Amino acid sequence: MKILKFLLISVVVGFLGGYATTVFSKSEAQLWGSILPSKNFLGLGIDLSGHCITHTKGKWSRKTFRHRRVHISGISAIINKKDILTKDEETNTIGLSIIPYVVSNRNGGKLLAVIANKKITGENFNKFYPVCFQHLSHSARSEPKFNKFYPLILLHVESKKNRKSLERHIKALQFWDMDFLTKPIKATTVSTVRNLLKKVFSKKQAKFLKGLRFNVCVELIDEEEGNVKFQVGNFGGSSPCKPALPKQSQKRTENTQTNFSPDRDDLSASNDKTCEQPPQKDAEAMQCQETSQKLATCKNKIVQVQERISQLEQEKTRIEANRNYLETTCNEANSGIDKLMEENDKLKSQIERLKREKKLKQARQQEGTNLQLKKLENKLERLTKKREKTTEEFEKLTQLTKKRDETITELEDKVDQLTKERDDIKKLANQPSSCDSQTFFAGNHKLIVVSLSKNYSRKQKKAIKNGLVEVLSNVKRNLRRLELPFTLLTIQSGKQLHTVLTSNQLRYLNLEDGSDSILGRIENGIGFGARDLRALEDLGKLDTNIKNKANSGDIIGSVLYLTDNIRLNTSLTNQQWKVSLAWCRKRIGLTVLTTKECEVWDKLGAKCTSWQNKAELISELNAFLNAAEN
Repeated sequence: MKILKFLLISVVVGFLGGYATTVFSKSEAQLWGSILPSKNFLGLGIDLSGHCITHTKGKWSRKTFRHRRVHISGISAIINKKDILTKDEETNTIGLSIIPYVVSNRNGGKLLAVIANKKITGENFNKFYPVCFQHLSHSARSEPKFNKFYPLILLHVESKKNRKSLERHIKALQFWDMDFLTKPIKATTVSTVRNLLKKVFSKKQAKFLKGLRFNVCVELIDEEEGNVKFQVGNFGGSSPCKPALPKQSQKRTENTQTNFSPDRDDLSASNDKTCEQPPQKDAEAMQCQETSQKLATCKNKIVQVQERISQLEQEKTRIEANRNYLETTCNEANSGIDKLMEENDKLKSQIERLKREKKLKQARQQEGTNLQLKKLENKLERLTKKREKTTEEFEKLTQLTKKRDETITELEDKVDQLTKERDDIKKLANQPSSCDSQTFFAGNHKLIVVSLSKNYSRKQKKAIKNGLVEVLSNVKRNLRRLELPFTLLTIQSGKQLHTVLTSNQLRYLNLEDGSDSILGRIENGIGFGARDLRALEDLGKLDTNIKNKANSGDIIGSVLYLTDNIRLNTSLTNQQWKVSLAWCRKRIGLTVLTTKECEVWDKLGAKCTSWQNKAELISELNAFLNAAEN
């Protein structure tokens, strides 16, 4: 019977101790310095529905993306080296927070995911959002308030010496070396922070540990689904990822237990009954004594909790009394306000009535004199209208006279200009090389213009694209050898001008494939197939573009025109000479690369070359841009 009672008491104490451990013990992340368990962050979603976190006027806030939904192409994570956590000087483990991020080419590259709660944005959205722009990633990583709102990872090593070396290595890392992965994981969506980080940990990479000469165990704390860890390095010796001994974990569980007990009278009664009779064995006596001590401790704890509950109930009563008093005061104030509003409405109606009476009185007093005044006003109004009409007619005649004089002057100037142009055109017709003999390049900007006619052969279309890619790639590699700035334009269907790229944009393009590469710009910007182009008349649209640039201070010095002579007649009209004459006056040089004959272009004074293969095209392009061909 005594043994049965002892076993029952042991089961009660064990049950209560296990229950207290589950409810009140701290999480592993909190023991390492995090303000909340890692599971509180890992379970949160990463919102890509169209919002982002920005920083303006010293404040972080949520805003809406211009393109609404965030389109991602990859995921990864970096470490935050701002806070390196250690338990004590003898431990072989350090703690770091890990920051997830998404890669979005449309929205600006690497976008760190940061939490939006009351401490960060003032609004409790309780989700992770990407930052709006890539430059904000560095600001978010450096913001102290973010440091404790990320999941926690542990780095285990085999000795205290290796731990200190690891700390020095992490403190010396640059921003671009803090990444987990050498290349982001390709992905188009991500649900939660846990989902993202587990994909990252599945790669078993730690780029930020590159260069260390000892083994490191990387462990992600996840109190809900279990920690995830892997080893970096293979330098022999024992693995820092080995599991903890069962005795140690049992000891830690006992230390974190919070004393909890059922009804204290029942336990003290069972305690008295158990220990009243002398035990048959010494072991039973010791166990009984230990049980009695535990029950006494539980009893003291329960007394403290009950006292605290009594204090809280008294505080609750006091708060309810204050609340009732405030409600009564507010009701009385509301009733007083209602009375004042009623009195205010009465005063307003009285004031309105007095105003109406005053107006009626004034109207009666003035009624006698109003008739005479009205007659005089009518007469004055008729005379005023007559005078205004006469004045308007005189002003119209004056304006018509002024317009006539201006029109005559403009016509005379235009006649003089047309006469001069006619003489210049005749001179150019008699001396077709007169423009070519001048010194051109008054400006410092070059234009390369490609006519997107459908009449090119397939081989010629390919040669134009590949030739431009090769020449521009050489210019990109030898950028200092480019003497003058340039712009690459196309003439599309409907005589529309389209800018493919400029020399300033060329500095930031890649030499490899992709939308942000030279090949990508050429492929996207040059598509042949226009049917309504005219080789000579299309230069008139280009001349308008050159005038606009000159008005803004950008003077064009020379033009390279790639064409197939689409709809080009051998007989030239005065209108067709006009652009060539204007460019001669402005000292703008015209170089033509055509797949047909150069007869008409020679008449216009242009430097014309008929090319048949890619090598000839590249040679002329290099000569125009003053860049040597590799």
